Amino acid sequence: MDAFPSERATPPVLHEKPPILRSDRVLSWICKNGADALSKHAFVADSLSAIQDQEYEFEKFYFLAMVS
Repeated sequence: MDAFPSERATPPVLHEKPPILRSDRVLSWICKNGADALSKHAFVADSLSAIQDQEYEFEKFYFLAMVS
């Protein structure tokens, strides 16, 4: 028997921003920083160390995108 069944029934959405604010943030990022980030990953690296560097940078980029 759950002590707090009503808390599980409704997920918290207090931290959610309206979709228009989220899309504004995405568009702003694309216009300012996105081109630089994408240009770094537009070419194929030619050595193992360059590939590993690209992979590391992409993982940082991906993590920040998922957390933000």
